[in-house]
Amino acid sequence: MEVFRTTVKDQESAALILVKFQSIYPQYKVNFDLDDCDNIFRVEYYENLNIDELQTVFQQNGFSAFLLEDPQF
Repeated sequence: MEVFRTTVKDQESAALILVKFQSIYPQYKVNFDLDDCDNIFRVEYYENLNIDELQTVFQQNGFSAFLLEDPQF
């Protein structure tokens, strides 16, 4: 699992990202925790995760995602 700090602030935007991400990567389990101060995005995967591609999905929708190196979750 990888954990990202994001610039997503609301449920509507989170839902948009989740739909886009799941359409591209249906094999991954993804979710947001917008109650966290870092607006967390979690990705559970069983294959290689291309972090650059993940960040591109966020950027194409007007947001950013930054990998947390040592998440405490």
